[in-house]
Amino acid sequence: MGTSSIFGGNKDRNSLLPADYTGQSEQDEKNVTWKSAKTNMSKYVTSGGKHGSANHIIRQAIKANGGAHRMAMNSSSGVRAARNIGGLFSNIRENGISATFQQLGIQYEGKSVREIFSRLINVIAPASETKEDIVAREASQAALSNVYDYVAENNMDLNCVDHMPIEVMDISMKAFLTEYIWGSVMKDLECRVEKYMEDVFSACEREKEIKDTIEAVVDVEYDNHGSLIQGDVNEAVSKLTERCFEVLEGII
Repeated sequence: MGTSSIFGGNKDRNSLLPADYTGQSEQDEKNVTWKSAKTNMSKYVTSGGKHGSANHIIRQAIKANGGAHRMAMNSSSGVRAARNIGGLFSNIRENGISATFQQLGIQYEGKSVREIFSRLINVIAPASETKEDIVAREASQAALSNVYDYVAENNMDLNCVDHMPIEVMDISMKAFLTEYIWGSVMKDLECRVEKYMEDVFSACEREKEIKDTIEAVVDVEYDNHGSLIQGDVNEAVSKLTERCFEVLEGII
């Protein structure tokens, strides 16, 4: 539940951050266990969002996972996939789509755009053996859906990617980080949504509140950092991922 299709998904933003949020985190040293995190998630779902908040659920999940630094350290699949996407965009800007695909071993002559994007996801996030792998792959799908939409808007001419604005690439990177962090938070709490939801609509609303909060933090922190496409992608991805976890762990 709640994961985006590679070629679709709601892109609306509804920020749930405090009005005075500036990117500064506020640490809560209270010990959190998975039992308490899951209990609070159950109450949040059964109350229709009246008990607790999306902010609180996110904080508890991160703390139950050992904190922001631990989550960032355990994000190997996500960081690797994000670096692959950033590297893809950098190569396209420098060498063009044809040379980039040739380097990746992707044959695209005579293939549909859908087939090409499916192959591209397999290159960016090939493994799906662990929860972490699955979250990274779904985040990759969310990122590339923006590129697919851009191609669709240009009459399915894949060569248009050679001239794709950097803004589209940045939006794609933001989409990756949002989906990845949301998946990392929800991967051990999703069962509570499915078990205790009163109806599908209400459950989707609770998940959307959580994702919207994460999306707002990613948006602020990404803009504070600056485009990942024009710098050292490898180093920036790791730092930005941990920074987002840190802010979400301490958010009011």
